[in-house]
Amino acid sequence: MKKRQFKINAEDMNCLWMLWRWKLLSTSAIHQLAYNKRSVYGCYVRLLDLEGKDFVISTGSWDMKTVVWHLGEAGYKALLTQFRSPIENGFRSENKDHDFWVSAIHLGEWISGTPDDCANFTEQELRKISLNDYPKWVPHTKEHRPDGWWKIGLGKHNKESLIALEVELSKKSPQDYSDVGAFYSNVIDVSQVIWVVRSESSKNYILNHLKKGSSTQASEHSFVLLDHYIMSQWQSQIIDGKHQGKKLIEILKISKQNEGKTLCANFALDVRKYPMISRSPILASKADLGLSRQY
Repeated sequence: MKKRQFKINAEDMNCLWMLWRWKLLSTSAIHQLAYNKRSVYGCYVRLLDLEGKDFVISTGSWDMKTVVWHLGEAGYKALLTQFRSPIENGFRSENKDHDFWVSAIHLGEWISGTPDDCANFTEQELRKISLNDYPKWVPHTKEHRPDGWWKIGLGKHNKESLIALEVELSKKSPQDYSDVGAFYSNVIDVSQVIWVVRSESSKNYILNHLKKGSSTQASEHSFVLLDHYIMSQWQSQIIDGKHQGKKLIEILKISKQNEGKTLCANFALDVRKYPMISRSPILASKADLGLSRQY
């Protein structure tokens, strides 16, 4: 009997595209983004099929309590045929723990669908796509690269609607933050910069040095604690800076129609390889997930 050739379909291509954009995604996140017409089990089985052909690869912590997916070589090659313009070579994550949190936070409540008149642009797109091919609303510069952009009004000026994400799990030098402060106040128009940091002391250190380079006293910057995000996702409150006391969902969601319901952001934080239906999903609960270590 002739062996049937393995073929990828439109859902699979969407999965590969999402993994290229976001670098690392949980099974639950992939289900929402690419296979939401299937059951979670159907999504999981399809990922195993794709993994068997090196289109996708699962990677996890040593105890496999945290498992995420990224592109494989075959998946990257298949995806290359879909790009309308050349992109810079490469697709792998350089820091898996950091990139997991960036994707989870950047997607947040938008994982179930981007609100009307809104958009996002990922760190991977900032790195790999030519400046000439950026959307008009994305700052056309490589001087500084945030961990992603949100646009909360495509018809609005960036000063009113452009929000940067900075996930800072390790400290940089004072000069680095001074330069970032100058970038956001002097080089581009931006409405707000949301920093997700480990602690209040990290927040104070970063804010202090941002102000030294900023011509606006870093008034466009806001800070959220990662521990708060883990507990509340986009319901987390800004602890300092612009819009202090407001919740992320108020700034980014636009519509409040889902308030009070189960947070869609949980899908990105469900780190089980096979997220079978459960009242107590295993959610990522610490900054260091063990994904970046080599065993």
